[in-house]
Amino acid sequence: MYVIGVDEGGTNTDAVLLHIPPNQAPEVVATNKSTTSSDVFSSVLHSIRQVLQDHEVAAIMVGTTHFINALIQRQSLTRVCTLRLCGPATHSLRPMSNWPDDLKIQVDGLTALVSGGYFFDGSPIAPLDEEEIRSLVRQALTSDINSFCVCGVFSPCRPDQEERVAEIIREESSDAFITVSHEIAGLGLIERYICAGCGGGGEPYHTKLSCLEMLKNCNGVMRVISPFSLHPSLDLVASIGFMGAPTVSYEQLPSGMECLLAIGRVEEYLSRKVTAVFCGEIGGANGLRGLLVAASKQVPCVDCDNMGRAFPRLDQKLSFIRGQSVTPTCLCSVHGRTVLYTKETIGNAQQLEETLRKECTKMGLRGGLCLPPQTADEVQKYTVHHSLSLAWFLGKAKFSHHTNAIQAVAEAGNGRIIVSDGKVVGVERNTSSGFVRGHVIIDVEGRMLIIDFQNENLVARFEDKEVLASVPDLITLVEQDSGEPFSTETVKYGCRVSVLVLPAPEPMVTQEALKYVGPSAFGYDHCYIRPSYHVPVKSVWDMYYNKPSILSNTSLINDNSN
Repeated sequence: MYVIGVDEGGTNTDAVLLHIPPNQAPEVVATNKSTTSSDVFSSVLHSIRQVLQDHEVAAIMVGTTHFINALIQRQSLTRVCTLRLCGPATHSLRPMSNWPDDLKIQVDGLTALVSGGYFFDGSPIAPLDEEEIRSLVRQALTSDINSFCVCGVFSPCRPDQEERVAEIIREESSDAFITVSHEIAGLGLIERYICAGCGGGGEPYHTKLSCLEMLKNCNGVMRVISPFSLHPSLDLVASIGFMGAPTVSYEQLPSGMECLLAIGRVEEYLSRKVTAVFCGEIGGANGLRGLLVAASKQVPCVDCDNMGRAFPRLDQKLSFIRGQSVTPTCLCSVHGRTVLYTKETIGNAQQLEETLRKECTKMGLRGGLCLPPQTADEVQKYTVHHSLSLAWFLGKAKFSHHTNAIQAVAEAGNGRIIVSDGKVVGVERNTSSGFVRGHVIIDVEGRMLIIDFQNENLVARFEDKEVLASVPDLITLVEQDSGEPFSTETVKYGCRVSVLVLPAPEPMVTQEALKYVGPSAFGYDHCYIRPSYHVPVKSVWDMYYNKPSILSNTSLINDNSN
């Protein structure tokens, strides 16, 4: 095998051709030293040509400080035309959303979210509009923009749209620099933008970025209120979130309107406006969705959720377990198509789950959801209280204890560490019946720990069937050094992990609830072992104000001091 290494400095550029025989030390075949050119790129090509001989080169590695220097100094940066093939999807988060404004001004030459993209099953979100693409390319070239980034939804599975856009760009300019995302990374829309030079991060990071964008647009206001501050007769609270498969959401970002349109359809049916919202589940991107939707509607987000974590099915929500009506419920597609379910069509929670799961699959395994709005009394009876507070305390523990973040998080959540040092040696995922199912295999000192999941982690067990933890407790994989969590769609082979178990909230471990969220609900024959005691979850109000808020929503809205 032959490889080329290039070291580009401010004065000289050095290149070397190495021959690496099997099981032998590398041999230097050729070297070259050249003066670094003003445009940087030319000297790299020149040096490679000087050492390149009649050999098949397996890899070229370039080391340079020019990129870092340009980034820090905000100089010699190239403006880029970014074309995202997405149709109405992904509009909730534009390219470069997390970039510093001064850097974005330097690089963002032209950004367009255009017709195109695919659903998870290969069907088109929207057809490619070649005239739209050609017009944008000409506009970019007229503005002296010669670098193009093309990124389509699910392009790693179906790259034909990206390839056609690249052809159109070449037809308009033979010397354009073109990056097509499917050639440089796999699934994960924002991650491909990193490789293409357009920034990003993973789930639930995109929802965080959407929240930050929303804060810019609503004067920095996102209000969270206690469930005990709701007015007994005036308030009506909507539970919202997204339904579908996490792997799909990792690639197909929302339009940003799905939950809002679903709420609007329910409000129209009830002839009444909601005055607050809360998260349907405090897990993944849905854990932040309530904040985003509440700010969009300019209403508060209530410090509660329906699960105390995330479970895969709708009939596993506490409000339905305790007998709340399952209608009216509305599901909305990325195209804005809403489907309303009423008591005339849906009779119970299991029927709601089965019906909506089928409809969600038709929508591309992703839809915005509004569940039946609740009164203040129902929120206090049928929800898990202080979910956002607990998430805040866990985050505070992690960022306040850099040297031992994992232990700090476990203590903040009254949990335990069951694996301190493990290596992921296998991951299997399959999408079926509207869920992502599979398992993660972790090598723990020679023993194989298997964590089964169905959208969320269910059971941690050794190969000999010894069970270490199971639902409804929360099984969490975190990166060993930083304590950053891995979701079921981001954990990969080779990751060094620790495994934490955080106890389920008390309402989810009653005999009534365990029928729906315990091991037997997922087909396991072992029994759930309850903790010997439960530590009540404190709210931010308990910790910092000594008592929960007793103000109504209206008071909070009109009183800036709150």
